[in-house]
Amino acid sequence: MRWVTVNLYYAQAQAAQIEKYAHWCTFHRVEAPPILVDGCGLWFDDGGLALLSAAAPAPFYLTPQMFLKRERGQSLLAQACGLSKRHRESALGLTVLDPFAGFGLDAFVLAHLGCEVLAVEQERMIWLMLCDYAHILDIKADIICADAHDFLECRTAQWDVVYLDPMFEARQKRALPNLGLQHLQFISGKAEVDVEGCLAGALRVAKQRVVLKRRRKDPVSGTPSFQLKGQAVRFDVYVC
Repeated sequence: MRWVTVNLYYAQAQAAQIEKYAHWCTFHRVEAPPILVDGCGLWFDDGGLALLSAAAPAPFYLTPQMFLKRERGQSLLAQACGLSKRHRESALGLTVLDPFAGFGLDAFVLAHLGCEVLAVEQERMIWLMLCDYAHILDIKADIICADAHDFLECRTAQWDVVYLDPMFEARQKRALPNLGLQHLQFISGKAEVDVEGCLAGALRVAKQRVVLKRRRKDPVSGTPSFQLKGQAVRFDVYVC
């Protein structure tokens, strides 16, 4: 699913604050977040931008607490990307490309550690949220709106690390994913990611390593140099 113009819903009290989104959004003044039956949009209030979609009844916000929780559990991610737990300076100047930024938590953790991060997100609504979120967190990262496959295909520049975190395939289970993932899955649609193709493209532009995040029991792509496994996910690392 691709969105050229984003519907942004807002209350009158925020009218003066939304002009910075005018280039990308069509504005709709309402008294409360609308319940969308079959579409998607953004809601803006004192908490910043939030996602609206038919997937869930409530707006979804990116909060500082989400970042702090991810930051506390980042040791495997940092290790997979070649960062030393004991030497924070190992991240300084390390360039990282994250072509599947999603909600940006991993990209922002790496940027907070000192890496120079370029985050790519294809869905314009989520990209706008990421830009807003980075400002709230005071995180310095470059964030662009582009398709990951196209971006990797046409790149000649190289990064020290390419971090691949494509959306996991939906599984048949009774429990629903968390609210954010419900929105993300709805907005992104059901198109499957060409993991093998993205891995090949990533290996072409990575100078040191490619890190592929997968569910712990997902099939392995290619021949990773090593793996780091957590309780639910694993990181397959391909050293260049």
